[in-house]
Amino acid sequence: MSDTEAFDPDEQMTSSEGSAVSVVKVGGKNYAVGLIWNDVEDRASAPAEARALAGRPTIDADLYCVRSQGQQFGLGWRKSGHAKNMASLAGHLADNRNGTSGTWIGLFEVDAGYYLVAVRDELILSTTDKVYADDMEARSAFEDLHGLAEWGEIYAPEDFGFEDASSASLDDMVSTGKPPRLMDIDKVNSLLKWGAVALVVTGAVVGGMLYLDHQDQLAMEEELRRLTEAATRTLPGQSQPKVEVPPAPWEGRFAGGDFLLKCSQGLNKAVLYYPGWRATSLECSSTGGVSLGIERAAALGQGGGTITWVRWALDRTPLKDASATSQGDGRVAISWQMEAPEQHKPVLAYKTPLIGKTRHYLQSWFEESFTPIQFTTVEENQFYKTLRFKFTTPYDPAKFSPIIERVPGATIDKVSVDLKRQPFEYTVEGAVHEQLPLPPGAVAPKPATN
Repeated sequence: MSDTEAFDPDEQMTSSEGSAVSVVKVGGKNYAVGLIWNDVEDRASAPAEARALAGRPTIDADLYCVRSQGQQFGLGWRKSGHAKNMASLAGHLADNRNGTSGTWIGLFEVDAGYYLVAVRDELILSTTDKVYADDMEARSAFEDLHGLAEWGEIYAPEDFGFEDASSASLDDMVSTGKPPRLMDIDKVNSLLKWGAVALVVTGAVVGGMLYLDHQDQLAMEEELRRLTEAATRTLPGQSQPKVEVPPAPWEGRFAGGDFLLKCSQGLNKAVLYYPGWRATSLECSSTGGVSLGIERAAALGQGGGTITWVRWALDRTPLKDASATSQGDGRVAISWQMEAPEQHKPVLAYKTPLIGKTRHYLQSWFEESFTPIQFTTVEENQFYKTLRFKFTTPYDPAKFSPIIERVPGATIDKVSVDLKRQPFEYTVEGAVHEQLPLPPGAVAPKPATN
């Protein structure tokens, strides 16, 4: 993400701008696409949770639907072209496949382009339910999901050339079954609506994860602290010592998903051949540096290179600005900087989910891609929990960026490659975090100022 692009997660959540159109015609009927999909533990509570989430100023949805065959509700907007009683295309498709295939992915040609939808464990993935006007963008989005999991059924246009995919007609797939339809959000009783927000503030899930509007949460915590301080001033002897909250473990660190993308680009710049030397290791560090370790291939005078040869070779590559530092014992470290990834701010855009939820999310997605992931014991203090993870893969680590970027506050410690082993494998080490409720008397950290 470039520095000129403003990252506004609420804007991404509050409309169907990610979809080329918001309404498509299938089988002669209009269907809503581009909805926000949220998971619920109890379908009976879905209407209340939908109204609560829709009522937030940053969401401001005015329509919702509840799936009959899945623990989900979707939010829509009249300003996007959605209308009351309009059927949801993703909801209809997912409900019709329920019991037949709970994990499937489909790319279908529609009048406005290509419609992408994916369902995993009976739940619609929130990054889908979109129409892409450009066939290359559609193919790219489909390929990203296609390679991350094992799908029970795969649908794609025949001319796209996916050998494991079947072609299917959307008209046929929605010819039966009863679709979920959009209903009005009741915005009259605001007291009840915001009371519901308080009940679901730790339970609303966006895209399979517990993503909460952190600014709302922060305002609530600030108000609670203000009332507590006022009470202690009027009740002598009841004050408590202030506790300074340490910096968050993600503060100032690179965002995990973007780090993997920039690291991959940095690794691809490496030049592995130097006269008289052999490459041994390659690594991206949490500081944004990329380093290549090389060692002398033989003794000096017997074919082994000198550090001058290394400099000579570097000056004839795109890495001519890289540094070459002697490490002793016939070893040299060649270092350069990757493009700076996005950095986490002290206050995240979304509240960190529970560590247990994050672990389940990561393990399920990595297992679907047949990539074992290891976790350490949870590190915990009175303010934060941290869970470290590690995985090894023969694939470009950028492939896993869409998984990691879904976790608020996720960080990567390093990505390394042992070049002595064939075939090459990448080892990724990182951590996810959970912010705990502030203890009495705690003072929230202030955002860093420039």
